[in-house]
Amino acid sequence: MLLTGNVIDRLDCTFGAVDATFCEVENPIAFVIAGSVGIAGDEPVDVVDSDRELKSGRCKEWENVDEQSPMLPMVVVVSKPTSSEGHVQPCLFLDSLCHPSMAGTGGVCTNAASRIKESVTLAEHEFVIQHPAGHLPLSVKTDDCEDCNGAPSFETLGFMRTARYIFQGDLFIPSDL
Repeated sequence: MLLTGNVIDRLDCTFGAVDATFCEVENPIAFVIAGSVGIAGDEPVDVVDSDRELKSGRCKEWENVDEQSPMLPMVVVVSKPTSSEGHVQPCLFLDSLCHPSMAGTGGVCTNAASRIKESVTLAEHEFVIQHPAGHLPLSVKTDDCEDCNGAPSFETLGFMRTARYIFQGDLFIPSDL
């Protein structure tokens, strides 16, 4: 679950020293605090996507920012929610772009990382992700595990997928069409 065996790893990035939690549940993801990479975490998706300096923090050289692997590792930039309905506001970078909402598997990994003591995503027992398109409720139940090196043992871990907008009676057309 903890890819490096550590709850927190200190990375030297163009932003300076950045604390990260590397967690793999469903997907390998690096979790960092929004402020440590120069954003608030509540910026609109198009603003985040156009921020070349933010993207360059994942690369060795500025000129190569668009040539790096867009998928590994996925990065989730975490901030406090701006809504009282959410517990955390993660911004998932998938294929070098900010996800317009939250991928279900990214939500599950974020939820799992929120149970790791002293991780950058540590949150309360109830867990709702606030994302650019709304909220993603997740279910989690952990067991005490003495031999898990700081990682929790899960009895339940998942997300509650809804039928989205279908049952509202509205037609959902993605904004990029």
